[in-house]
Amino acid sequence: NSTLNYSSNIGAMSYLLSLEGQLDRDIETADDRFFTEDGTLVERADEAVNEKSRSYVLSANTSYEFINGSKLNLNAQFTREDESGSERSSEYLVSGNTETIDENQLSRENEPEDSLEIGGDYRYSLANGNTLTTVFIYSRNSSSEDGSFYQIPVGGTAILQELQIEDSESTEKIVRSAYEWNLGENHVFESGGEMAINTSEQDARLFENENGDLVEITLFNQASDIRETRYEAFTSYSWQATEQLLLESSLELEYSEIEQQGGDVS
Repeated sequence: NSTLNYSSNIGAMSYLLSLEGQLDRDIETADDRFFTEDGTLVERADEAVNEKSRSYVLSANTSYEFINGSKLNLNAQFTREDESGSERSSEYLVSGNTETIDENQLSRENEPEDSLEIGGDYRYSLANGNTLTTVFIYSRNSSSEDGSFYQIPVGGTAILQELQIEDSESTEKIVRSAYEWNLGENHVFESGGEMAINTSEQDARLFENENGDLVEITLFNQASDIRETRYEAFTSYSWQATEQLLLESSLELEYSEIEQQGGDVS
């Protein structure tokens, strides 16, 4: 695990850059034995698991303060993760001092995943003491996973029996703005709105070995697309009447619409 950071200032703008990387590996082996009630060994199984993961994160943050006191903050982060692994198992039938291979299996998995997030906020102060704050966020996550399963005949090569593939991507976009009135030291009145759009796409495929050929198996709604659009309006008021008494009131209105499309759902 290693991390590299760099920060500096250019006039009224400050920024920070960061890079982090990590590499992990896990190797496990197991030997299972099965006995009858009288203690006779009748079956043995070997398992070997090899897993590897690698990730790195690149992030950037910056802040700029304007002459009028307003401030803009921006940040971004990109993450890449790669996970892969394999598992091999062998089963043996035991009779006396003789072992006979009963079954060999091998499975492999790969799962790369990317994520990106960009966000920021802007705070503008008016001459009358009121402030306007706007926040925005954009994020995207995508992954592609595949798993393969093999049978290994005695003295032969691995035969692919099943293949699973799944691709997915999701996004989120949010914009939120609020206006705060300066009504005195102990009074806060705020109104604003928010809009968000969320999407999710997924595609899954399954192949099975039929007489030596990989044949795709039809899955229910194997490709789907979901989209949510949301609007929100809000207003709130708080009054610090005394050091021990705080009065608050708020009103929120929200509208949300969800659409789903797919081969078997619409």
